[in-house]
Amino acid sequence: MSRVEFLTYKGKRILLIDFSKLKAEQVLLVMHEAKGVISRQPEQSVLTLTDITEMHFDEKIMAALKEYVTHNKPYVKAGAVVGAKGLQAVVKMGVERASLRKLTDFDSRAAAQEWLIQQ
Repeated sequence: MSRVEFLTYKGKRILLIDFSKLKAEQVLLVMHEAKGVISRQPEQSVLTLTDITEMHFDEKIMAALKEYVTHNKPYVKAGAVVGAKGLQAVVKMGVERASLRKLTDFDSRAAAQEWLIQQ
């Protein structure tokens, strides 16, 4: 299973970006793949579900995440995040501030999907 894939949920396309439990170097590869997929979509059309559960990060990842989220902003209609606990929550807040984007937190992928299809 790919870590970047479109899912269909109740007739809506949602792009799952799964960073869960990845080491820092793997995060960069998934980010690169997701960026390519997202940038090929029409502006304001993508619903993203990003899972950062137990994602590992360092300063390089934090900087790359800020650039990644800013780059994706024109294409993303709504973004949901799962797994923003502890340090991941702190990183998420920093990325939001730097990119001027709001990423809504959820406790589960199911809850995130329900919210996304309402957007």
